[in-house]
Amino acid sequence: ESEITERKLQEEALIRSEAKLSAVMNNIPDFIFYKNIDGVYEMGNESMARFLNISPKEIEGKTDFDLHSKAVAEAIIRDDKELMRLKQTRTVEGEIEIEGKEKVLLETTKAVIQDQNGMVKGLVGVSRDVTAIKKAKEKEAAYIKDLEKINQELDQFAYIVSHDLKAPLRAINNLSTWIQEDLEDKMDQDTHEQFALLRGRVLRMEGLINGILQYSRAGRITATEQTVDLNELVKEITDALSDGYKANIEIDENLPIIETEKVALDQVFSNLISNALKYNNKELAQVKISSKTNGQFHHFRIEDNGPGIAKEFREKVFVIFQTLNARDEVESTGVGLAIVKKIIEDKGGKLYIDDSELGGAAFNFSWPKVYTKKQQNVN
Repeated sequence: ESEITERKLQEEALIRSEAKLSAVMNNIPDFIFYKNIDGVYEMGNESMARFLNISPKEIEGKTDFDLHSKAVAEAIIRDDKELMRLKQTRTVEGEIEIEGKEKVLLETTKAVIQDQNGMVKGLVGVSRDVTAIKKAKEKEAAYIKDLEKINQELDQFAYIVSHDLKAPLRAINNLSTWIQEDLEDKMDQDTHEQFALLRGRVLRMEGLINGILQYSRAGRITATEQTVDLNELVKEITDALSDGYKANIEIDENLPIIETEKVALDQVFSNLISNALKYNNKELAQVKISSKTNGQFHHFRIEDNGPGIAKEFREKVFVIFQTLNARDEVESTGVGLAIVKKIIEDKGGKLYIDDSELGGAAFNFSWPKVYTKKQQNVN
């Protein structure tokens, strides 16, 4: 009696297990099938049956010649025989067309089934409709190709416009100089100042043109990665930029050493440190540069004791050609911070402004530990 009870329990457990397996197989979108060594289907799930416009029971006992065109069936059977001969698992792609339905591309993984003695008994397969994925990839490739073409045309356009605009500007600058030299004795002080102002405006216009070129190329020209010791890089930048300023610059002693594009990071630090000095309105400019590492990113902070930036203007300063000071007060093209933001975001980082403990503004940005093109914004 105990043996009968045990057998019943095992049978009930087997039934429950089969029911669970059947529920899983019949509720996934992929096609699942099993063929014996003669290529006869012994099982096909609900998804496969719906695709073939028949019931799962109708799949049983059929061959590929019953389900597909002759050419498709011959290709499938030929592949199955080779697979069973080699006792392998492989993934193949093939187009299938069912009457009344659009042609679809199936990605099928097939594995040979063997008994405990290594004898081939058949094969099991899983097919997935990858038509939409394939079309999406083709569209993506076309978009990338179009984008590359647009970028090349943009570079060429920017160069041509730059060249064509700079030529007359230089001519104006030279002509004004020659006129001033010819009329040196006949002009009063106001006229001399007006000519100097004219040449200043010409130089500013040339700076704006150069800024457009730099901005259009920022983040799109990939340089070689190299090991960058930021302790050395930041020291070189501050030494070069602090000349002519009365400034106290404090640098964190433990800035990281990272593998990255040195030129891009140099441009970011140079612009931010230069701004901290250029726009400082104190007798002694104070600048503090620090860093910390968190997750996949290094985080840098450059703060100063300058006039600061009001909250309502903290996004405006990153817009190209936008400046908070009149250009007659501080000469600026309004391009530097726009380029910095573009470079940082291209690398997957973020840039924002908050209040500095020194009393001015603090620029904060993140930079990936391991650089890969277009990282995800996960910081």
